[in-house]
Amino acid sequence: QALLAAGRLGESLRDWDALLLRQPGNATWQYHREVARGRTPATQPTGMVAEIFDQMAGTFDLHLVQRLQYQLPQQVAGLLLQWHPDRRASVLDLGCGTGLLGASLGALDGGLVGVDASARMLERAARHGVYAQLHHGSLMDVLETTPDARYQVVAALDVFIYLGALDAVIPAISRILAPGGRLVFSCEQALPQEPPWVLRPSGRYAHQQQAVEALCRAAGLEQIEVRQVDLRLQA
Repeated sequence: QALLAAGRLGESLRDWDALLLRQPGNATWQYHREVARGRTPATQPTGMVAEIFDQMAGTFDLHLVQRLQYQLPQQVAGLLLQWHPDRRASVLDLGCGTGLLGASLGALDGGLVGVDASARMLERAARHGVYAQLHHGSLMDVLETTPDARYQVVAALDVFIYLGALDAVIPAISRILAPGGRLVFSCEQALPQEPPWVLRPSGRYAHQQQAVEALCRAAGLEQIEVRQVDLRLQA
């Protein structure tokens, strides 16, 4: 990983090859090997993301909110309460992490459901006492087993930065939205001349706005509003 971060791709590639000889099915090693080959994997493996956030769970809120001044959950909670001031809305919080959206939003009459790949992050989310259900697993697995038109709102805050290709996930979310439902999500912004999604040195994907809007429209999400916000102060 140090060689990869230093841009010494050839040396790094030899190490990933050696690791894969020992563990041929390791999706994390396969992901890093693709990066070392100069390729952009379509997504980050669920197990890799889970391991990262299991390790960060204890200090996550302190680091993200206080040090990096991450305010998106509070901002989105304000939007949700504007849309549903009576709190009678069913909301799916994809990649809920430690439950920052739930903590800002409070309990809902329609039910707030959280999903995350990290079991330790979900343990912390449960402490808020506002989630009706918490699901441990991959985002797509949960979406594919959710009935049609189940939710009024689906939120994916700081989640698509770990997915890259959104061709499957946005239509899957659209399917589970009730008529008039809303999807609210964040992306890091790729430049217009870049591909639809690119992997930054930070390990986070950036997405081209025009391409994401096209995916939304193709999935039947026609009323689109885009806001430019500073997601965090990192780097």
